[in-house]
Amino acid sequence: YTSPEGTFYIENKKESSESALSLGVQNLQPGHQILLRQRLFDPYSLLSYSNAKYYVYPEASDANPFHPDSVEVVFRVGADSLNYYQVRERVAVVPYQQKMDKTRWQVFTIDLQDMTSMKQTSPDATSGEVVMGSRTYGFKGNPTLTNVRDIFFGVYNYSPPGGTPFNGTIYYNDLMVTDPYEDVGQARRVSLNSSFADFSTLDIDFEDKSENFNTTVQRGRANTFTSSRSLNMNNKYFLHKLLPSSWNLDLPLSLTRNYSYGIPRFRANSDLLRGNITDPEEKNRERNESLLYSADFGFSQRTAPRSKILQYTIYRSSLSGRVEHSYRHTPTAVDTTLTRRGTYNYNLGFPSDAVSFP
Repeated sequence: YTSPEGTFYIENKKESSESALSLGVQNLQPGHQILLRQRLFDPYSLLSYSNAKYYVYPEASDANPFHPDSVEVVFRVGADSLNYYQVRERVAVVPYQQKMDKTRWQVFTIDLQDMTSMKQTSPDATSGEVVMGSRTYGFKGNPTLTNVRDIFFGVYNYSPPGGTPFNGTIYYNDLMVTDPYEDVGQARRVSLNSSFADFSTLDIDFEDKSENFNTTVQRGRANTFTSSRSLNMNNKYFLHKLLPSSWNLDLPLSLTRNYSYGIPRFRANSDLLRGNITDPEEKNRERNESLLYSADFGFSQRTAPRSKILQYTIYRSSLSGRVEHSYRHTPTAVDTTLTRRGTYNYNLGFPSDAVSFP
């Protein structure tokens, strides 16, 4: 065990003291466990990391020389007491000493993907447990590493019935997440802006982002981890340029096509890797795709014509409309919509000198 930088120092020939989370236990019977809980103010996501790491020092009580040879320390993370992952690790109990032996600290590193793998094999199960050597993985409910609100530390006396109760103190120190995903993210963007005289414009924008490309993310918020591509096109026509300029008309027409396609690293609302899905149809469903077509048009006259009939009809009228067809696919929903909208405005104004009030 090595103290983190800044937590231990020697000043005036005196060593500083380093604190640790301590759990004092008295008469913990075989088959029983006791837990400490830390409730977080905001939910945390651990998807950006590969491992969790912490140190443990299980010490027997100085008042009771009898104790089990080993116990299991408990580490649990989740949303609440009904939705969590749990890891139990067997550790040898250290006899009480006047001064703690630094060499007896034990470090545990937990692969977060090992912790979540049970849900991959049994996605519909609401609980499960598997033993790997001296370590026991388990889960309850529907936990996900994207929503960590509770952190538990504890101790479990796994002795058989009639075995020795445990009396002592368990010290926990330096809980951390390690090995963040540090693959270099890439983003590419190409834009084309063109103009065809004063009759038409064409704008095309293409963007490609890898799943590891993320803008600066505030602490506790989740990265998207989605590789995405988008192609957006906008074509505008000024149809009044085909008509005599003396008519003073505005006839804009705008055509738009927006397409985006995204492949997430993790399944929707889950911490399970999409790449581990074996069913091609189910794997294809775990995508984000959208396609939108739209057309906007308008009609109006800029200046008043000489004809009184046209002044009180076309000049005071304006038309606008929009037709839109969209397709959206997410892992949890598919939606297709067709929208039509039209607006007619008539502006009838009166000169201020022609209007009087008593």
